[in-house]
Amino acid sequence: MSRGALWGVILAGGEGQRLRGFLRSVHGTDRPKQFCAVIGTRSMLRHTVERVNRLIPAERTVTVVTAGHRPFVAEDLVAEAPRSLVEQPANRDTAPGILLPLAAILRRDPTARVAIFPSDHFILEESRFMDWVARAAGAVDRAPHRIALLGIAPDHIASGYGWIEPGPDLWPPGFFAVRRFWEKPDSATVRRLFAAGCLLNTFVVVAAARTLWEVTRRCLPHVVARFEQIARAWESPLRNAVLHEAYAAMAPANFSREVLERMPERLGVLEVRDVLWSDWGEPARVVETVRRIGSQPPWLSRVEHSRPSEGWDGP
Repeated sequence: MSRGALWGVILAGGEGQRLRGFLRSVHGTDRPKQFCAVIGTRSMLRHTVERVNRLIPAERTVTVVTAGHRPFVAEDLVAEAPRSLVEQPANRDTAPGILLPLAAILRRDPTARVAIFPSDHFILEESRFMDWVARAAGAVDRAPHRIALLGIAPDHIASGYGWIEPGPDLWPPGFFAVRRFWEKPDSATVRRLFAAGCLLNTFVVVAAARTLWEVTRRCLPHVVARFEQIARAWESPLRNAVLHEAYAAMAPANFSREVLERMPERLGVLEVRDVLWSDWGEPARVVETVRRIGSQPPWLSRVEHSRPSEGWDGP
């Protein structure tokens, strides 16, 4: 497989339901979390875009959103040229959210490599983290049949994450095969995985675009078939009609559960070190991070005295 350019895919199509009550309480807004400035003045999406651009130029960055998000995107200045924006008619979870920008990228660069970034993560040492992404891209150059995951060693038992059990060393040093992947296992399994030294999945994924497409096709052939129809109509006047028809008939599909869990033999993992990372999917994680870095946003004192009736269940 030829080594193509590295592209960035930013996943910004979710509705952020688990954080909605928290954000309503602290910011008085019902907009999805990725369009909110939780700390400082920049939204989580804007932080993600600027982080990605430390490694990948704007002209090779594709952001996927969902219908209804465009006003928020326009406010955030993440859709300006030369960046690309693709819009889903509806949110169908992470597998379709990945496949739609992949279809756009593969039309322009069939040998592309892609790095996929959620838009709701907090990362303190951003340059260092993007160095790890670059290492993952290098690992994929040497093993183009593998999907590289970035894992984090947890410092406490943490639920609500995907978990990775590293296997034997691959190449380059520090890149490991994956024995098994668990998407949000039960609490007993989490305790066992923590004790065994397994890693949290950051859901930052690096792979050859064609590899990602083919592995997903093996696990979700009916979903990928719909995106192949969309890809064929991409440059035609029928594109929007085909896109809406495909999404209307499409069931949600979770990439971690339905692809990564089922194909550990195609995965590799790098353990990210010396980086403070948090997936801000739940209010408690936001509050934990803010306390850990010593920040004092105006809403923190209100949150510390919140009650379940105020819209979230507290830290």
